[in-house]
Amino acid sequence: MLSFETLQENYTKVSYKREEHPISEENEKKLSIDKRKVAIKLIRLGVTVATIYFFGFDGEVFAANQNSLNERAEGFYFGTFIGIARWVIIIKGGWDVINKMLKEDFDGAKRGVFQYIAIFAILLGLPSALKLIEDIFRGA
Repeated sequence: MLSFETLQENYTKVSYKREEHPISEENEKKLSIDKRKVAIKLIRLGVTVATIYFFGFDGEVFAANQNSLNERAEGFYFGTFIGIARWVIIIKGGWDVINKMLKEDFDGAKRGVFQYIAIFAILLGLPSALKLIEDIFRGA
């Protein structure tokens, strides 16, 4: 019959091998460097697309007419960006509020509704507030 001491002795004599992870440290460093390179390329692509959108293909990279740049940026902000932001807020905010209500956190759901309304109000009001501040400092 096996005693506790025999089992314990046999158990402690078992050698365990540490299994190697298929990704070595060197490969892991290469992967993180590759991720950084991809992130940098995506940022460059985004800046290039934004530059082309705002300045157009007419070769005026440094626009002499600042008003046309402001008009284009304002059109993009209030036309495209606010439209996308509205739907992101509706989907994300709706999801969060519904999840909180399902968990019976009604106070959290009310706070969530007001938070998303405040976010959208800030997105709409921020350009007007900055223009007002700019007019104050220009003395107009």
